[in-house]
Amino acid sequence: MRLFILRHGQTDLNLARKVQGHMDVDLNATGIEQAEDLAKVVREKNLRFDAIYCSPLRRALDTCEIVTGQSRDTFHVDDRIEEFDFGELEGYAYRELPGESQKFFSAPDEFLPAGRGETFQHLIQRITDFLEELKTREQGNVLVASHGTAIHAMLLYFRHKELKNFWDEDVHNCDLMIVDCIDGEYVVRDEKIAVEKKETGYL
Repeated sequence: MRLFILRHGQTDLNLARKVQGHMDVDLNATGIEQAEDLAKVVREKNLRFDAIYCSPLRRALDTCEIVTGQSRDTFHVDDRIEEFDFGELEGYAYRELPGESQKFFSAPDEFLPAGRGETFQHLIQRITDFLEELKTREQGNVLVASHGTAIHAMLLYFRHKELKNFWDEDVHNCDLMIVDCIDGEYVVRDEKIAVEKKETGYL
């Protein structure tokens, strides 16, 4: 199996560097353009996907439809690859996160959620469950459309990293990462397919 892991296109909250988490926001004009540019690359490379998995949030679904040219009715929509749930802190600017919540970016291994927000451990567990199940179900080319923090959790799983190193790789809007699954082991390929970078945020 070869995974193609897609981060959604830019949103206005990305541009404003605000936490969006489970907020169901739309792509902005730049995000739509990014997805259209990536769709051209996918067509040029003649990439075909035997299965498509997508987060239920609109920004992922819309990006996935544009990039693949397929209707979301054909996707496997899975809550486990949804973005991190920030609870009461959704909509906050990164720089305005209160108190200990700043550790989300600076010291993820020390982060504690506010109120009903999710923990990194819960995020990593649901992502791990999804990826472990996926390698028993699929073969061929599989597209997974998700979000910045969720994809960082995938990278942590693939590379067997410690939580303190959660943010040590860049995952830009509409990046398409390539991961092979060989004999039940995931291996991240060095190359990825990327469109023009825009000022954006982690989530």
